[in-house]
Amino acid sequence: MDEITFVDVLTHYQMKLKEASDEVETIKNQIKKAESHIDSGWTGAAADACRLKLESVNGELAKTLTEISEALIKLSAIGEFIAEEETTLV
Repeated sequence: MDEITFVDVLTHYQMKLKEASDEVETIKNQIKKAESHIDSGWTGAAADACRLKLESVNGELAKTLTEISEALIKLSAIGEFIAEEETTLV
């Protein structure tokens, strides 16, 4: 059985965070489509409530993307540190 290194683990989590980021972007695109349907003529209280809810969800998605980006940056920094330490130890 192969040994699992810190770099392997970091690479795995970077991949998972990238996948999550892609999923959030897909959802954001779907919300934009929904907004364009609403803007194409739907009016009244229900349309206004839907717009507000979509704006709220968009805000949460933006926050999630920011958190994912920050996590990726931190993981990259950790990976670089570990790579430097591995070369120093060799």
